[in-house]
Amino acid sequence: MASRPPPPTSPFQLTFGSPTWRFQIQQGNSQQLVLSQWLQGQRLPARQRESLTQPSGQGQPATNIETAVDISSSDSPILNQSPSNAHTLPSSPTTQPATNVSTNPFSAINLFLEQNPEMYGVLQTLLTYIPFLILILFKEIYKHTSDILVILALVVTFIHADRTVQREVAKQGKRELKPLGIITVNIVACTLLVHFLCGDSEFYHSLLVFPPNSAPLSLANLLWVVTTTDHILKLFTVFLKGLLVSFPLGFFPISHRGKYFAFVERSSHLYRALAAVPPWIHYLLTSQSSENSSLYYYDTLIGVCLCGIYLTCKAYRAVKLVTKWKLSVSKLFQSTCYGSLPTNEQLQDAGPMCPICHDSYRKPTFLSCKHIFCEDCLSMWLDRERTCPMCRSTVAEDPKWKDGSTSYLVQLF
Repeated sequence: MASRPPPPTSPFQLTFGSPTWRFQIQQGNSQQLVLSQWLQGQRLPARQRESLTQPSGQGQPATNIETAVDISSSDSPILNQSPSNAHTLPSSPTTQPATNVSTNPFSAINLFLEQNPEMYGVLQTLLTYIPFLILILFKEIYKHTSDILVILALVVTFIHADRTVQREVAKQGKRELKPLGIITVNIVACTLLVHFLCGDSEFYHSLLVFPPNSAPLSLANLLWVVTTTDHILKLFTVFLKGLLVSFPLGFFPISHRGKYFAFVERSSHLYRALAAVPPWIHYLLTSQSSENSSLYYYDTLIGVCLCGIYLTCKAYRAVKLVTKWKLSVSKLFQSTCYGSLPTNEQLQDAGPMCPICHDSYRKPTFLSCKHIFCEDCLSMWLDRERTCPMCRSTVAEDPKWKDGSTSYLVQLF
């Protein structure tokens, strides 16, 4: 009969199969109790082990445990750890290292590149091509200098004219005719500049939604024609809105101007979307090969397929534009009335002046939220907002494009 093994001595030693775990515990006379507590703590999740190592707050000192693990078996996942690499449990939360999380995006990029050397190599390769790309860019800028200047002139003229119209619309009856005349002269001058510098048949055909000539278009010419046509049409839209603002108030009342501005803008969106179709159809359908070439019919077939895809995507957007245009047309024939005429008692309760213009009421309007405003003041407010100026309750529909503004979006497709 085999004799029982002797009890473990210090350092405390346990044997489980082939690996030998040696634990050195500095705790005085309660070595076995502390060891059992430590073994149970190793089976808990990491978050619970951290909570066990923290002091309880009742004056009890934290237990200091030093462990040294030696594994003699080669089958263990931890191979031959030396005592110098032994893990020491923290005695208090203050001894835990703080994690410094950097919010600098460049440090995050550097860390990503260090962890992914392949991406770093790709980035270095791309950086070597930057000088050549800059050379090509300068060459194209020099080649199309006049076209770029024309587009810049159109953009600057449009932005100035659009802001001028919005400012004069906000003045209500105090609008000035001089700024409106200045933007009219600018629009005419910019249009003549385009005509004398870059006017060609493709440009005029695109303005009138006609197909271009039989000559094939390059991608650069296509983008120039579409961009220039779109800006000319936007300038014409701003001109129409300025013309509406210049009319006397008796001809176009302030309370009715918002729906006319929205109608002009929706009509412009629809026409500009249609004006971009003929150049794109011509670009996609026209073959670069001659009719006697064997690739002519193959290029024509590919062009028909591309045109079908383009028209399908365009039809999806055109349906939305037509729906919004029809809604703006229906608004033209509806009366613009946001409330009812208040009684004398309601006027006395509201006070002697309008909360918007701080003047006596002119055609007072009583809203459903029981607030009273001048009809013109309320119309100007609801051309920009859909809520009551006092209580912010919804009293109108979407006021988009009712303030005389024009879309900055370029119809490239």
